[in-house]
Amino acid sequence: MRFLPVLLFLVGFLPAQELRLAPPYNDTGLEYSGLAWHRGQLVLLPQYPKDSLPVLERADLHQALRAPRLLHPRTLPFDDAKIRHQLAGYEGYEAIAFEGDRFYALVEGRLLFGGMRGYLVTGRADSSGIVAETCLPLPLPEDVSNYAFEALTLGPEAVYVLYEANGIAKTPFAYAVSRDLATVTKIPIAAIPFRVTDLTALEGGRAWALNTFWTGDRKKLQVQQRENFAQLLELEVGRRGIHPTGRTLEINRRGPSYNWEGITAFEKGVIIITDTYPATIMRYLELTPGTEKSSERP
Repeated sequence: MRFLPVLLFLVGFLPAQELRLAPPYNDTGLEYSGLAWHRGQLVLLPQYPKDSLPVLERADLHQALRAPRLLHPRTLPFDDAKIRHQLAGYEGYEAIAFEGDRFYALVEGRLLFGGMRGYLVTGRADSSGIVAETCLPLPLPEDVSNYAFEALTLGPEAVYVLYEANGIAKTPFAYAVSRDLATVTKIPIAAIPFRVTDLTALEGGRAWALNTFWTGDRKKLQVQQRENFAQLLELEVGRRGIHPTGRTLEINRRGPSYNWEGITAFEKGVIIITDTYPATIMRYLELTPGTEKSSERP
């Protein structure tokens, strides 16, 4: 097994505040895998959306932070019937992003007799709903069970797509895909250890990534880490490549594994959400770092 060293700047735990979803939107069976803003509303992406996606109003989130209360999403119609037959081995959605009247999403697939697949989907998004129109298969850097593309963010001219475990790839790369999905370019990416499960929108060419680790993945990820942990990892993203800036913010360490799968910027911090484990948890993290220290590994 390989150990992939990386210089990190660790910061004390971030101030966190729970954002509680009302039933049935807190059901672990929804397996949330992404968060994104669309026209001032926060869209929650279940791994297996049916005919709608949960949506939260910005004002409701503000109120819940001032005075804790249950959040009651409304729903936005969702239709991917036009492209579903193109998603061989369909195993659900992994990430989503919006810009104006367009949306982009990542889908994971697994063929019957093995072999993972990754797809980039785009289509129309407006007040009447979301309609998937085009699907683009993307070859994976490595074919490892249950690993595919999990993170995307939108640049001025391209959609950037990241493999969730590029640290184990022999030649790590990401994709820069034109907005119409007509042009696909491989770009270099640092061999980031552990999993990258989602990205915020770009701001000044940088984005926060969710970087997580569960000890059950030690062998697959080829690392020596022996404790569960999760952190925010700042990345510089552009057509010339994707690299960590050296800035990280710790979310959790030791204890249970939190399968953080969705992240989006909000006010002075970010909102993050788990997939199933250990429950459906959504939190607001205020980005106010404490005293920094350096380390070669988490």
